[in-house]
Amino acid sequence: LRDATYVVGFYDARQLPPPFKIENLSPVPLFFSQRNVPDRSLRTRLNAYQSVPYAWDEPLSCPEFRIEIAHGGQYGYYDTEEFGEKEAMYYDNYVHITAACTEPGHPQYKQYQAATKEHIPSEFAVNASEAAKESPAELVLDVPQGKAVLFMRKNPNSETQLWRVTSKGQLENIGLSEVSSNYRSSKKRRSVVLDLATDSSAAPHYGRSYARLRVAVAAEELSATQTWSFTTDGRLVCGSSLYVQPYNGLESLQHGADVVAAPAPVVSSGGSGKQKGGSKVQFPPWQLFSARRQLPGSGALAIRLQPAGPTRVLQIFDMQDKRLQGGMSQEDWIMVDTQKVASRQLVCNRLKSDDDGTNVDEEPDTDLTEFKVVVRLAGGVGVSLVNRNVEELCFLSMTGIEIDYMGNQSRRRVEATVQDLQIDNQMTAAQRPVILARTVMESSSGGSKSGLAPKQPALRVVASQLPSWSTSTLLFETMEVSLQPLTLCLEERLLFALIQFAEVHLDGDASSSGNSEDLEVERSSSLTTSQSHAKRYYFADLALMISQLKVSLLTSSRLPDDLKQLKKKLLLLPLMKFEDAALSFEPLRRHHVFETQSAHVSYLVNFYKQSLGSQIPHMLASSDILGNPLGLFNDFSSAMNDLSKLNMASAVADLTHGITDSASKLTGMGANALGHVTMDKSYQEGRLQLTENCQSGSDHLVAGLAGLAHGVLGGLTSVMHQTYQGSCEDGVTGFFSGFGKGLIGTVTKPAVGVLDFATGTVAAVRQTTRNSSAMLRPVRMRRCCTGLGGALPTYSEKSARGQLYLLNLNNGNEKETFVAMEVLRSTQKDKMVAIISTEQVFFLGGNKPVPQSVVLHVTMADLNRAEVQRMPGKGDGTLAYYVYLRLRSSSAIGGSGLTTSTALSGSATLGGGDGGQVRTPRVRCSQEKIALKVAQEINYAKSLHQQQMLMVPLSDTARDIW
Repeated sequence: LRDATYVVGFYDARQLPPPFKIENLSPVPLFFSQRNVPDRSLRTRLNAYQSVPYAWDEPLSCPEFRIEIAHGGQYGYYDTEEFGEKEAMYYDNYVHITAACTEPGHPQYKQYQAATKEHIPSEFAVNASEAAKESPAELVLDVPQGKAVLFMRKNPNSETQLWRVTSKGQLENIGLSEVSSNYRSSKKRRSVVLDLATDSSAAPHYGRSYARLRVAVAAEELSATQTWSFTTDGRLVCGSSLYVQPYNGLESLQHGADVVAAPAPVVSSGGSGKQKGGSKVQFPPWQLFSARRQLPGSGALAIRLQPAGPTRVLQIFDMQDKRLQGGMSQEDWIMVDTQKVASRQLVCNRLKSDDDGTNVDEEPDTDLTEFKVVVRLAGGVGVSLVNRNVEELCFLSMTGIEIDYMGNQSRRRVEATVQDLQIDNQMTAAQRPVILARTVMESSSGGSKSGLAPKQPALRVVASQLPSWSTSTLLFETMEVSLQPLTLCLEERLLFALIQFAEVHLDGDASSSGNSEDLEVERSSSLTTSQSHAKRYYFADLALMISQLKVSLLTSSRLPDDLKQLKKKLLLLPLMKFEDAALSFEPLRRHHVFETQSAHVSYLVNFYKQSLGSQIPHMLASSDILGNPLGLFNDFSSAMNDLSKLNMASAVADLTHGITDSASKLTGMGANALGHVTMDKSYQEGRLQLTENCQSGSDHLVAGLAGLAHGVLGGLTSVMHQTYQGSCEDGVTGFFSGFGKGLIGTVTKPAVGVLDFATGTVAAVRQTTRNSSAMLRPVRMRRCCTGLGGALPTYSEKSARGQLYLLNLNNGNEKETFVAMEVLRSTQKDKMVAIISTEQVFFLGGNKPVPQSVVLHVTMADLNRAEVQRMPGKGDGTLAYYVYLRLRSSSAIGGSGLTTSTALSGSATLGGGDGGQVRTPRVRCSQEKIALKVAQEINYAKSLHQQQMLMVPLSDTARDIW
């Protein structure tokens, strides 16, 4: 489904495993089909000990199988969603009542053969091989016509030769009875059973020798003549004295002969017998009968559904088959090729044959070589994200990494743990330096403690992969990802920068050019084509567990122009600021899924989107606009808990934090709302800039005082400032509108300043209730992303520190490119540091990057080149090494860019010989190699400055194309 259109794709599925497989492990043939599919031609016969792959004939119909016994018609329905044992199926296994001595292999078989002199005709043979051997026929009880029971040759296709023993001890004839085709049916049926003839001529009494057998409708009043049983010696008896036999001994045991019931005579020889009183009693062989089942098996079929990789296997097997009672473990199943394996081994043994035709009966090689790899990275790894503007956005740090890999021919297993992980916000002027980290909770003693045991890793991944027969599939037996409680703090500016980095294309841009219908058809076609070749991933068990996530969203007062445009396209309403919203997620668990990567990601996104949608009240209760009532409640609960433990200090700290936090948010929202009433955009941006990057309590207090001063000063100058601004923009109309805005600002701006002061003061009190060790700090400083030749360099702490120093000295101008930082002299009393950029060079007397530490400042516009000169030292025979900065004439540039300080040691003003006076300040270095390096870096920065002066700036459209 693509938007409002169903897109149907037809793919080549030869490289994919079948969705289903039906394995008939029972000795009886079956029919199977999809439920509610009326087409009888779609019903498939599956013989005993065979298997076949299958896919739904009607994918949108009922996803259930209809399994039917080929002989008897019993059937059942079985779903394919839940694995495990299914409802058993039972079938009537009818019997032939056979004269035992007519069976080949019986001890009296030769005696019967000699007495009867008969052989089996080919038309009554069970199969052609028996007919060829011309073996004597087996005689069974049959009702060929009418009601009389006769000895007839065995015919597998005759239902009147089939009998079954009822629960009342009756022998029911299948061909003459009305038998239900469904074993589930409870309808009454007409039952025709074996009976004795009741006419006077054939009535059994001691004056007569026998009674003929017949069939009659079962009745309670005839139970005396309709109840039969097999004795332990193999005779069929009615009551206690009438035994079934031919009417005239062995010679009358022939095809079409009558069957009678008579007392058992005792013969002197032949037959079978039993011990009685020390002597052996012999029975005639023609009185011995056996019940031969029509179908093999016990009559009860067990059915279970189990996975075999991506394939769902429906197994049908006999309940008495002990080989399959326990099932097959996951470690025993391997992928096989159905075209190379004989059906019996495929079903029973799951043996894999080779391409060269090797014997499939051979046992698989169990001597598997195991390969194990253990990786321990105590220091961990770091990943830096840099956008196309050569700006580091965030930095991921993972420490305490442990990876255990174990693999053999049957599976590969990986277990990876990360003890600690953290993502830092590397953008300049970030409100919170840490984006994602483990949740840190404060202990009752005022210190910080992790909410979990130190040995429990923050991230744990366990995956077990199975071998795949195709490069387009990956099979995972298990995939489990667990995350411990984390704290996520997103800043609006970083959020849109990340979206911009991911290059999200909006639908409006795609439809702005060309025919929208053609574009949609082309997009759907490309998606369908890509999915046909996409790799598919199978997970027998997939679990993603995130116990708790504490989320904060901070809005930004100033956004770059490109991010502002992106925000307008993505959002209709401004973002709402909230802090420490505790979100809980249910574990994501999926079983037996086989999809493409895009399908897995789509399910994952929808799952957590629904989870977030259900927790919107938590975010609203943590918003600044309501004063964070949820945070106040949590702090109050913690205070009550501390009081119950008689910990007064922690209780007061928690209660104070909750009250001051809510108060600071309410006053801050009031100040922002009243600030919009001033209708002075420059004033509003200025006050927001003062309070944007406050971390500690002193920062908040200073920001509050600055906000108060800013408000009072803005109110005093509001009329004059806004009147002048309005007249410059709109002339006379702007003059009057600006004058009105100025009058409003005269009142509102001081009020906003008072609210800012109250917010800063309360926030400072709030920060003092937090333990300093519980504050999250970045792992490292921001990366310097510009190296030699414009390439991205490796991380250098010295370059990162120099870049930070430069931003402190140039008032945060990010357009200025940092080049290098070098320590010229490193003694404690005489320390000199050079900060070099493409615009200027700073020489600092110390480590503090403040303007008061600058002893020499030279702009690149005033610099010609840097040189190194050697001069004698202070009379001890050593040489001193200086970096000379040759500057342009002040008359040529209209004013010198040189700023010096009396603290500069070793500087001088020398005369030039190139037509004008050129001042050449010099800076002493401790070593010659340092002087050479500094001079080279200054000259390199000068060349970059000249290149930038000659470059034509790119427009936004050209930058996007580039």
